[in-house]
Amino acid sequence: MLHELNGKVDASLRLQEISTLLIQEGNLDVLYERVLDAAVYLMRADVGSMQKYDPERNELRLLASRGFPAEAIAFWDRVNRDSGTSCGMALSVGHRVVVPDVECADFMAGSADLKVARQVGLRAMHSTPLISRSGRLLGMISTHWQKPHSPAEDELRALDVLARQAADLIERVQVETTLRQSEQRLRWIGSVVESSDDAIISKNLNGIITSWNRGAERLFSYTAEEAIGQPVTIIIPQDRLDEEREILARIRRGERIDHFETVRQRKHGGLVSISLTVSPVKNAEGRIVGASKVARDITEQKLAWKTAEMADRAKSSFLAAASHDLRQPLQTLKLLHAALELHHPSGEARNLVTEIGRSLDTMTSILSSLLDVNRLESGNLRPFVSEFSLSEIFGSLAADFAAPVLERGLRLCIVRSELIIRSDRHMLAEMIRNLLSNAIRYTDKGQILLGCRRAGDDVRIEVWDSGVGIAQDELPRIFQEYYQGTDGVERGGFGLGLAIVKRLGDILDHRIEVRSIPGKGTRFLIEVPRGRSSVKAPDAAPPLHPHNNALRGSVLAIEDEASVRSALRKSLKTRGVDATIVATATEALTLIREQGLRPDVLLCDFNLRGSPNGVESIRQLRAALCQNVPAVVMTGDIRSQTVDSISAQGISVLIKPFSTEELLEALRGQEKQSL
Repeated sequence: MLHELNGKVDASLRLQEISTLLIQEGNLDVLYERVLDAAVYLMRADVGSMQKYDPERNELRLLASRGFPAEAIAFWDRVNRDSGTSCGMALSVGHRVVVPDVECADFMAGSADLKVARQVGLRAMHSTPLISRSGRLLGMISTHWQKPHSPAEDELRALDVLARQAADLIERVQVETTLRQSEQRLRWIGSVVESSDDAIISKNLNGIITSWNRGAERLFSYTAEEAIGQPVTIIIPQDRLDEEREILARIRRGERIDHFETVRQRKHGGLVSISLTVSPVKNAEGRIVGASKVARDITEQKLAWKTAEMADRAKSSFLAAASHDLRQPLQTLKLLHAALELHHPSGEARNLVTEIGRSLDTMTSILSSLLDVNRLESGNLRPFVSEFSLSEIFGSLAADFAAPVLERGLRLCIVRSELIIRSDRHMLAEMIRNLLSNAIRYTDKGQILLGCRRAGDDVRIEVWDSGVGIAQDELPRIFQEYYQGTDGVERGGFGLGLAIVKRLGDILDHRIEVRSIPGKGTRFLIEVPRGRSSVKAPDAAPPLHPHNNALRGSVLAIEDEASVRSALRKSLKTRGVDATIVATATEALTLIREQGLRPDVLLCDFNLRGSPNGVESIRQLRAALCQNVPAVVMTGDIRSQTVDSISAQGISVLIKPFSTEELLEALRGQEKQSL
């Protein structure tokens, strides 16, 4: 009895002490830590955490913790309603949740949260919402025990007192902070307006100027004394007066005009290009009484934009042309490599051929990455958004990365999911592919994990690794093009993978997040919207045809590059394909008209020197054959307008450099149409 009484007295004294400290403490972050320390003490817990509620994302974010290892802190940095934890459940149900034994909690069964709890040695947990008197959720106090445990009623009552005090004080501090910030903002807003380089002007609803800062004097050459009281039309050219009438009409409707690019007139008649933002001004009763205008001189900026736009178009055209020239020798090497593989099925020669293949894949990857970055910069990539199952992407990634992971002596764990998401499947797959490649490159031992979890109306796709990690000062730079960490050069790569991930994420409006602990590993997160429809998971893709399954029909090919033509001939011959390969469309037409050649499939390069392009050449060959013969066009020009123009003619497109198997698959697909 005496021991219990002493415990209650200690708890009461502790609450009084914490209450005094909180009243004196103005720093909100320190306040959270004080509350957490008190909570751990009152609940006689082993571990504790304090979270802040983010109403915009409807999730809890970790503010302070006591006794948690680093991996638990990283995993529970953010918690949502679907989390298998006491705080996630408390967030969902809106009241306190006590879990006496995590092994007996149904809502935790089979969850990743239970797995982490086991790893860090937690057996019991509890969470109490931190709620203001107005009913607004501010955060969560959670305590954890290393053995099964049920907190006593007097402990929970003491914690409730602390939670109420903390909520009142936190809310008061937030209000006081907001008031101080408002006062400071009002004081410096006046100085900002006056010292701003931008012209800041106010006018009433009749268009009469009521204020005029120094920036307006510099931009339009009128002094404040000359401008105030005059109609705003003194700075508007005659042919732009309709703009002002439209702006005033929109202001009266309460609308805001953002970054409207137009032209205005200086005092002595000169014109200046400006970016104009106009906002309604309201009185204390909320009635619109005028407008505030911010005008920025963009004359030099427009000239710079035009120059940059011309340079960007020139660069895109150069890279498109250069990509064709670069892809041609790569294409020759890939075809010759495929032919060599058949001649050297085993032994040291086979190992050398394999190494050559890897080098070719690396060269192709470098070229593709450079061109991908260029297409992203030029805005030529447009997403095709649809709803599909994540299993479509995860399945192909599992197959693609099995060999690279095995070579590195790592384990690849892919948690399959039938969740339906809304995205561009090809762009999203490219994002995950780059993250997995990065994880493999920077992991020396352990495993790579690819999985996902629900987060409200979104799905979070996560890539975890047990690699070297990323230093905190490097995190802001990892998405920059060509940036590599301290040992990035030694590990290979080109510093483009994460830049492509970021660009694609921006295009798709997918949030990307990275958390890393140096020496322990990294987690990347892509947040995508959940789909609303029910999409049936696709059947497994049919296996590729074996090498000895040659085409039954004949092929007529046109390739003007001698090296590619020779390699193409050797490669198709080793696969038993009946192929006639010539350099020009004229030669092909001669074979058809004079020698009676009747191919089953046409194969033609797109850019042909001294001949019409591939599409026109195929049209001529079809006309000579009096038959719409199935056709494939080979091209190194990856511009969307080129690829689309070929596909629009009912012709299959094969992008260089392609493998022999990809070529055979394309030809077989066309051969089926002719049967």
